[in-house]
Amino acid sequence: MDVNISGMQLPAPTIALPNLQPVHKPATIKNLGSVNIEPLLLLLQKLPDSYWNNENRFKENKFQVFHSTQHIVFRFIENFMDPRVFYSEPSWKLFQHSLLPVMNEVAARYDYAHPQFPKAMLARLNAGANIDQHKDNGNSNHYVHKIHVPLLSTPKVKFLEGKQTFFLKPGNAYEVNNLIAHGVVNDSEQDRIHFIFELFNDEHS
Repeated sequence: MDVNISGMQLPAPTIALPNLQPVHKPATIKNLGSVNIEPLLLLLQKLPDSYWNNENRFKENKFQVFHSTQHIVFRFIENFMDPRVFYSEPSWKLFQHSLLPVMNEVAARYDYAHPQFPKAMLARLNAGANIDQHKDNGNSNHYVHKIHVPLLSTPKVKFLEGKQTFFLKPGNAYEVNNLIAHGVVNDSEQDRIHFIFELFNDEHS
């Protein structure tokens, strides 16, 4: 059965998961307000290009739409199926002290008793490049909130969500509806970097 959000028909999960309900997605972009990104900015200063290049070589999300994007993956969902089945990369152990404060700050705004973070990564889009519009089709995407925390960006970077465009301002957190077509155009002369993670409430944890 499809789900209707603000007049849009969103596909239902391919496989229903026991003891877990799909989350309510915003129609497009939801501004969650300001967050403290200082620990993440300090982390960026410690990551040389060589580290980005090495981590990007082994990333799980090697999709064509990310032809101009590098990722440092900290956590990922196994087979894109069930968000309760995820694993942590060695980078998570190294940097979780910098990542968790903003993750917990965002989770508190959802008032979840048992917040879980099954996916987390840094994404760097090259200056003058784009991320092709696409939909996140993995089954797990229906069960998580997709959170973007912009770290480095300018008003020349446009986030495309459906037929609308948005500027995601550094210092704020946003929930993105990743079930509809979305992409990015970076018309600036600097790389755009976001911290991206997923969130759900595991009542049976």
